[in-house]
Amino acid sequence: MSKKESSPSACFWESPETLAQLEVVRQWIGKHYKKYVLVDSPSCQTLSMVTLQLLQFQEDVFGKQAANPALTKLPAQCFMDLRPGGGLCHILGIAYKFKMEQGWYVLKVIYCLFLVFLLHISMSYITLQAEV
Repeated sequence: MSKKESSPSACFWESPETLAQLEVVRQWIGKHYKKYVLVDSPSCQTLSMVTLQLLQFQEDVFGKQAANPALTKLPAQCFMDLRPGGGLCHILGIAYKFKMEQGWYVLKVIYCLFLVFLLHISMSYITLQAEV
C-alpha cells in the first residue's frame, strides 16, 4: 500500500520500543479487563498485531479510499495513547471483552468486531476526554 493511502506503520507497531510501551497496555488490560483475558492473556506482540489490524480495517472501510464510508474513523491519537487507561487500553480492552462475550476462542481479524463496538468506543473516548 502506498503512503498516500495512509496505511498503518507496521514498522512502528512492531518496533522493540513500541512493544516495550505496549507492556503497560497489556498490564492495564490484565488488571481492568481481568476476567476477559484470564484464560488467554495477550502478549505485547499480539496487542501490536490486533492494533495494526484495527488501524488497517479503519483505513479500508472508513478511509479516503472507501467507496461509501458509513462512519468516521477514530482519531489516530486514540491508538497512539499508550498510557495506562489511555485510548488504546480501552480499545483493546473492549475488543477482548467482546471476544469473550461472543464465545470466540481466537481474536484474529477483528473486522466484524470493530463495526459492533466502534460506536461504543467513540462514546467512551468522548466521555474520557470530557473528564480530563
